[in-house]
Amino acid sequence: MFKQSVQFKLESLYFFVVLAESDSFLQASERLYMSQQALSKALAQLEEDLGQTLIYRHPSRRQRLTPAGEVLLRQCEGLLSTVYRLESGLPQQPEVVPNVVHLGCLLEVDDAINFLLHQTHEQSQGPIIRLKGFLDASAAQLEQALLNQQLDLGVLCHPPSVQGLEYVLLKSRPYIIVGNDSFSGRWDQLPYIRIENCFGDNPLNVWPEQEWPRQVVCEADLAMAVYLCAQGVGCLHIPDDFAPFRSSIFPMGHHIQQVTEAPFESTYRRYLVWSAQGLSEPARQAKQAILQYMGLEA
Repeated sequence: MFKQSVQFKLESLYFFVVLAESDSFLQASERLYMSQQALSKALAQLEEDLGQTLIYRHPSRRQRLTPAGEVLLRQCEGLLSTVYRLESGLPQQPEVVPNVVHLGCLLEVDDAINFLLHQTHEQSQGPIIRLKGFLDASAAQLEQALLNQQLDLGVLCHPPSVQGLEYVLLKSRPYIIVGNDSFSGRWDQLPYIRIENCFGDNPLNVWPEQEWPRQVVCEADLAMAVYLCAQGVGCLHIPDDFAPFRSSIFPMGHHIQQVTEAPFESTYRRYLVWSAQGLSEPARQAKQAILQYMGLEA
């Protein structure tokens, strides 16, 4: 059923098993402390390596395994059980408690933060950044988590609204309209996919429908919206640095391009936020790494 001489990491199989046991990509990504895009990319790579589709993707239904996915799940459960038994039979190593930094985001992270998540995870030195998703929360709840020191750092789309928090502008980018190569023409002649599952004021859905009505054919979260856009279901109105053809975190990105201009201008901003009470040394190092990667003064 699967390709011969396939090479992949056990980590990819573990991601697949967690996803198969979860109700959604969101739930699985929270269990794995990784972004939905990173999980989607890992699954897409595993499917490419195996030459099989493992999960049916549908924006409004609970995910289901394909027949190939069912077979792989049974095989993985036996394989991972064997690995666990092997590990349990090895001499115990002294436990090392890592310096963990908790980063809170209200929506999918961009390439810069995603890069740092993987970079710090693979390094033997330096803090480990673990992502905590707040996709069903409000900006006020994330701010409160920072004040209560449940989070070390947070990413918001506007400056904090309460005292006791400090911040710096990470990036400011314009919105563009993207679609696959089957779309062209004026903005009002195109079908659109509305992005859902964002917090409160929904920074990824800023289109003023009353002033500029458009044809919305469906709604989906960001990862699924990109997949549907690449399949030609509709176009997306998103920040240009979220644009799939410029980002490594979207598996189907190479099928998407900018297709036209919006009738209005809009800007997407991201702010790094932390408690004014100060940061732990690992959190300070993580903040410095983020600012340096973004080309800002640390």
